[in-house]
Amino acid sequence: MRLSTMWQMLGGRNARVTVQAMRMMAPTHRVAWLAAALRHGVLAALAEAPQTFEALAQRLCPDPGGHEALRAWLEHGVLLKQLRLRGGAYHLRGMLARRLIEPDNARVAAYVEGLAVIHHAGLFGTMDRITAGERPSLSELDHSLIARASELMAPVLREIVDDEVPTSGAVSLLELGCGTGHNVRHACERNEQLQAVGVDLDPAVSQTARDQLASHGLSERVEIVAGDLRTVDLQRTFDIVTMFNLIYYFPLAERGGVLEAMARHVAPGGKLVIATSCRGGTIGSNILDVWFSAMPETGPLPEPDQVVEALSAAGLSPLPPRRPIPGEQYCVFVAQRP
Repeated sequence: MRLSTMWQMLGGRNARVTVQAMRMMAPTHRVAWLAAALRHGVLAALAEAPQTFEALAQRLCPDPGGHEALRAWLEHGVLLKQLRLRGGAYHLRGMLARRLIEPDNARVAAYVEGLAVIHHAGLFGTMDRITAGERPSLSELDHSLIARASELMAPVLREIVDDEVPTSGAVSLLELGCGTGHNVRHACERNEQLQAVGVDLDPAVSQTARDQLASHGLSERVEIVAGDLRTVDLQRTFDIVTMFNLIYYFPLAERGGVLEAMARHVAPGGKLVIATSCRGGTIGSNILDVWFSAMPETGPLPEPDQVVEALSAAGLSPLPPRRPIPGEQYCVFVAQRP
């Protein structure tokens, strides 16, 4: 190829723009390929042992009509340096490909899959929908994948629990939106005298929480209730009430009422603890703002001042929010009942 032809292909004086755009291809393809390889068990299969194409085709693609596409997809993995074809068998090559299937990295694997599936839909698909006069629905999100990827935040939530739950003494705790009970369990392990109640909207998730807590011998110390945190009536108040990473699941106009409902569960002298991403953070948190601003059932990430004002309006005395993650607009709000 003549240099003049290459120059024209790259756009002539705009060659720098073309080169910068083309540099995005490999990382974009790598994320999409790894996400698919995780979801469909390719990495797990190759971790067991190198596999011939025929073995992978039998395992992954029973319809012979898809075999050529599978072969091309595997070749793409070789080009992306995630696989190696040697001796007629495919081997895992990339460090990331090998490490993502380790049990200790399950939450990172979910994050990679989320980049390809949820982040792409959030950034590309949202614009398709809103420019067409439509809005995505909360029901369209892959909640299981979100839950698995959210485990990346688990150490931060454990730190918040450590900051707010004393290590000894009789303490009552209510977690609203408890999920499968990880935070409640950590609080119980921190304080052996603590008694807790967890509330979650999804009956299936609530049952999973009961089962997991029972497996840790905590059934007599923790009650799990399936219900809506806005309307549940537990006929008691608590020393500590928590809600983590949920406020943006409610439309902006409803949040004052949500915080009032939560505040009703706080005993005199007790406190309400809310942790949430807020507006103004990095791209990792701002994608939440894109998703939840777009869906009619939910709302944008809050402004910190909005949360503080709503806590005051609910009859509590809020402290200045703290930010446990350096460089990120992730806020912990603590408000006490006088």
